[in-house]
Amino acid sequence: MRRGLRNDGNGRLEGGEILYVPDSDELYFFDTTSVNEHHEFNVMQYDLMNGIIDVYAPTFADFLEQLIDRWG
Repeated sequence: MRRGLRNDGNGRLEGGEILYVPDSDELYFFDTTSVNEHHEFNVMQYDLMNGIIDVYAPTFADFLEQLIDRWG
């Protein structure tokens, strides 16, 4: 899934809300354009270096689990 994101200066992206910015290479946001099969917004990862947007986790709980596993 790729689409243009525009920061409005208030932490909002067109089509999503910024959730977490761990460093200057990536950011995570809720895709608020649709609800998934879990009745939640997907958590998307925006790779700022390559301009690639992908689904990172289907639920907020999965997002937290992946961050804990990644950063320990």
